Amino acid sequence: MKSWLSFFLPDDEYREKMMLYFFGESAIILLLFLVGLIIYSNYFDISVVNALLISIVIFLLYITGRYVASGIEYTEVTTDKAYKKY
Repeated sequence: MKSWLSFFLPDDEYREKMMLYFFGESAIILLLFLVGLIIYSNYFDISVVNALLISIVIFLLYITGRYVASGIEYTEVTTDKAYKKY
């Protein structure tokens, strides 16, 4: 099934599936952060611009960090010799 989100996803099925997992995980973390931010804002004053900026940064950094840490860019590398070939 294709949607507008398919534009941002890779063509490889494995990478696409993993990226969807990363988006989902990041959305859950973002939801928890926003709930925490609502609780935090009852006690301290935080501007809307800062809250939005922090939210966007958390979302993007989590996805980027998971993508880099997972190593799905080089899935065919299984040995040291194969790694050196790249």
